[in-house]
Amino acid sequence: MKSQREESIQRFSEMQNTSPDPQTPVPDYEEGTVDSQESYEKYFAFAKNFGTVINNIKLIDDQFDIPEPEPDYNDDGVDSGVGNGEPVIIRARGPSESEKRLSDPDIENNELIKPRKLSNPCVDSRERMALHKELLRNYKIGKNVLEKPELDKVLNQRKEKQRREEWDAQMKASQKRSSFEYKLEQQASRLKEQEDLTMKPIKEEGNQTELAKIQAKILAKPANGQVK
Repeated sequence: MKSQREESIQRFSEMQNTSPDPQTPVPDYEEGTVDSQESYEKYFAFAKNFGTVINNIKLIDDQFDIPEPEPDYNDDGVDSGVGNGEPVIIRARGPSESEKRLSDPDIENNELIKPRKLSNPCVDSRERMALHKELLRNYKIGKNVLEKPELDKVLNQRKEKQRREEWDAQMKASQKRSSFEYKLEQQASRLKEQEDLTMKPIKEEGNQTELAKIQAKILAKPANGQVK
């Protein structure tokens, strides 16, 4: 025997495959008017037959035990906690101590330690900047800077300028000396000359004694060439 479910499915499939029942009313809105009695009867017959079709479909749906899906959203609309179900409250973070100190208007700019700008010798000296540019240009071209006569001239000029500055500094220092310092320098030079004069004969005597020793060794050699 077929089960009730299979019979209902077969009946529903037959209803779909069969041609429409000639008794099924077809609405015709052009014929007649709403106020006529025939139109009222046609409408009631159509609604009655349509209601029976709806009831048959409902009976077929009720026979299938298909569970309804559960909703995947929260009807409350409140963010709940993980464990206890309490709503999560997000609090704003207050400013830290460092932010308070920086934003404090009582602190003046004079009390803060300002960084000192470092001095760049290349920027301070324009001659060095020009020389640096020349070296970079020659490096890019591939020329040897030591073989360029222009740089030799510049190098000689710089050396001459440095010598003149040193000579001027010495002359200024000598002009600033007092008469007492000048006399002390003269006395020191005289003492050095006297010391050289006294040490000269002593050095000569030492050289003579060494020469005499060497001469005696040479004369004392026997015929066989052995030294006693």
